[in-house]
Amino acid sequence: ALPDLENKCFDFIVKNTKFLLEIDPDFTHTSKEAVENDNYKNELAKKHGYTVVRIKLKNDEGINSIKTKLTECFYSLKLLK
Repeated sequence: ALPDLENKCFDFIVKNTKFLLEIDPDFTHTSKEAVENDNYKNELAKKHGYTVVRIKLKNDEGINSIKTKLTECFYSLKLLK
């Protein structure tokens, strides 16, 4: 179970690991406030022993790009073979 992270939400929890996944589209994650919030969430997760993996998306990237990036992410974390 995920520890209480001060009511912060994360996009995905990778079961049986200490990885949290965040999908960061440009249109919601480039403002100063959003960057500060993302950095805070990274530090909070780290404090509780979790690693946040952020998948950055450009505004024009669609669902196929997300699937590809998630697959690459899972391979890099050695969660897929």
